[in-house]
Amino acid sequence: MKIHIKTFGCTANKADSHRIMQLLASQGHVFVSNPDLADLVVVNTCTVTQTTQQKVLKYINLLSDQGKDVVVAGCLPAAQPYILDGIDYPSVTPASLDDITDIVGSNIVGSNGITTLAPYVPILEGVTGIVSISQGCLGQCSYCIVKQARGKLVSRPVNDIVDEIRLLVQQGAREIQLTSQDTSAYGMDTCIRLPELLRVIT
Repeated sequence: MKIHIKTFGCTANKADSHRIMQLLASQGHVFVSNPDLADLVVVNTCTVTQTTQQKVLKYINLLSDQGKDVVVAGCLPAAQPYILDGIDYPSVTPASLDDITDIVGSNIVGSNGITTLAPYVPILEGVTGIVSISQGCLGQCSYCIVKQARGKLVSRPVNDIVDEIRLLVQQGAREIQLTSQDTSAYGMDTCIRLPELLRVIT
């Protein structure tokens, strides 16, 4: 299947889009830069500002008018799913990205009829690799919807982060961007903090 991914929002969302690409590429799907050529469009949404939210909804409605198959991903279905009422498309949240493989299905079938997955390989665009180091935050800010969208702080294991960076460097990455909702809070839920992570990486 030919798939186009449209990403709204922050670098964490872009990292999630890369993860979606990894999951679906491992199932044999291919990606196209032109949504007109796609069989399916994944819209990775942002809901931090009303302006961006309106752009997201306008884009989804445009795809609907074109008769496109769509999967809605990202912060909008996580934090404000009621806004999607009346939009009859499946959705995944940042916490349930892996579910997209069940929604989209596989183009790879083994000789025994069982779906087979290719090994995990991070995706590099240009010379900059984006690596998510954590999800969520520790704050309870009344003005911010991120906590509703991303949940409480969950830091990734150091070894997972280092392995992903190593694979990106092997692909030719010259710059690595570490991203999260609150980068400075990395490790406050575990036993290693951001300075230690940076020392391990470098």
